[in-house]
Amino acid sequence: MGKQGDRKIKDGKQKVLKKKPKKRVKPGGSIFEKLRAMLSKVDADYADVRYEIKGKTAIAFEGRELTEISANTTDGYVLRVLKKGGFSSISFTKESDGERALQTAVGNAELISRHIKNPVTLAEAEVVKGNFLFKLEEDPRQVS
Repeated sequence: MGKQGDRKIKDGKQKVLKKKPKKRVKPGGSIFEKLRAMLSKVDADYADVRYEIKGKTAIAFEGRELTEISANTTDGYVLRVLKKGGFSSISFTKESDGERALQTAVGNAELISRHIKNPVTLAEAEVVKGNFLFKLEEDPRQVS
C-alpha cells in the first residue's frame, strides 16, 4: 500500500503530488519500542500513547460529472496523560515532536488538576501484560 504521492483529478486534469514515502513499521517492530521509550519519560499517574494510520478516499460529482477524486494517507501519535486528577491529551505527527508533546500534555494535566472540582481517577484493575493484535469489526473512533 505504499504510495509515492497523492493523486488528484479536478476538471479532467490529473495531478500527482509527489512526496517521500512514509516508512511504516509493522507490529512487533521498533514502533513499540519507540512508544515505550516515549512513555518512560512521562512523570504522571497514568499515560498511554498510540500510533495511528488513517486513509481517506474522496470522489466528488456535480450531477453526472466527476469533478474530483483523491486519496491520501496520514499517520500520527495520540498521547493521554493523567496527573494529580487532571487529564490531558495531545496529538502530534512527527516523532521528533514527541518530547515537546509530552511536556505539553503533562503541563496541561497539572494545570487542569489545579482548577478541577472533580479530579479524574481511574478504576483499580489488575495489570495484564502481553501483545494483543486483533482485527476490529468497527472503528472505535466512530462509536459515540
